[in-house]
Amino acid sequence: MRDWPLRWFRFATRAGRRFDERFTPLGKWLVSTAGFAGVFSADPERTHAWLLFTTTVSLLAVSLLASCLWRPRLRAHRVLPPHVTALGETSYEIAVHNEGGTREDGIVLLDRLRDGWPSVDSLAAEAADDGSDNWFDRRVGFRRWQRQCRRLQGATLAPLRLDGLPPHAGIRVTAALTPLRRGWLEFDRLLVRKAQPLGLCYATRALPLTDRVLSRPPRVPITLPALPAASLAAAAGAPGRTRGDGLEFFALRDYRPGDPLRHVDWRASARRRLPVVRQFAAPATHPPLLLLDASAAPGRARDFETLLSVAASLLPVQAPQRRASLALAIVRGPDLPTEVASGPDALDCLALLEPTAEDLLNSCAAALAHASAQRPVLFLTAHWDARRVALARALGVQAAVAIVACDSHAVGDECARALVLRDGTLSLASLGARLATLFPPAAGAR
Repeated sequence: MRDWPLRWFRFATRAGRRFDERFTPLGKWLVSTAGFAGVFSADPERTHAWLLFTTTVSLLAVSLLASCLWRPRLRAHRVLPPHVTALGETSYEIAVHNEGGTREDGIVLLDRLRDGWPSVDSLAAEAADDGSDNWFDRRVGFRRWQRQCRRLQGATLAPLRLDGLPPHAGIRVTAALTPLRRGWLEFDRLLVRKAQPLGLCYATRALPLTDRVLSRPPRVPITLPALPAASLAAAAGAPGRTRGDGLEFFALRDYRPGDPLRHVDWRASARRRLPVVRQFAAPATHPPLLLLDASAAPGRARDFETLLSVAASLLPVQAPQRRASLALAIVRGPDLPTEVASGPDALDCLALLEPTAEDLLNSCAAALAHASAQRPVLFLTAHWDARRVALARALGVQAAVAIVACDSHAVGDECARALVLRDGTLSLASLGARLATLFPPAAGAR
């Protein structure tokens, strides 16, 4: 596909949006009537269509000029949630204040997200990933252009009508929001419009109001099989300890109100002439790890998004309260360190993660070998080829390792330690039961 059709697509998209913003349904019908009348009025001696043409054009011109006289004094701001979830319904508020001295009736709010324009490469990748379009659409690509424009914007927002806005007063309205993708949703402006008395055109005023909210990957309830935390001491062969409620003495510290009297070290208190208490140590543990391969083949964007949805569904939404809660590690590149996060920070990392075209199997294998010696590991990848089949078979003897591959073009069969999701539109609700077959009950037990 060449570059010049994209310039026409962009012009057609902007012109169509501007046409919808400025003309009412009656005005659109009148514009169509004026166009047909203009065609048939080429010869005014044989037809009277020129009378209809001049009348409709005059009405539209008067309405457009009248719309330029509307000068409202409005101030607005949004009240956005801290984050949203892709494909999940949520809402936010828009507060509008009328600073003028006249009442404003019939106002409609059109919230706008920042435009995003697809590239030639992204359109070609979607054509390879989705063959549902007919022959003409695959050759021209305008439907793909429209789909990608909606996804890049991030959401479609419905108009909001205000019943009335008194002078020097404010009002709050609730707007529905259903994100179409993960990542930042960037609000660009708030468009305020009002129909003119002739009912043909809208008077519009744009308020430059920029905001953004982070959209996390879509989540589906999944029951994760029990993954007990591995003992650091058992994995490393060394006495790993942390402060806790264990039985082994750890250190002395000053007495604090509320400390149990049985923990007071009376001899040390007598020597220091200040009350001190004993601290005890508990064995240090590593939480189970979710190791994510950030590489994705060109044209496999759907598989990578499914992979992120699986990862987001397995991670806790709130900060982990238990030591056995999953932690996330992302392998981004051969020369980049593996990024580790947990809780809400892990979901934010997934929201902003971009795939890399380079195959990171060697880096993933090294990270997997290091992590699996300390804790149970669930390895997620968007590839399933001969090299990963060999890796899964080599790890088959390790009971604390499992692999989940989201690859609609998978080559090879599943192994004892691997689960391959080939359809790309998996019902994630049943994934937990299938994951339970990969982790035996004794996985990670000391």
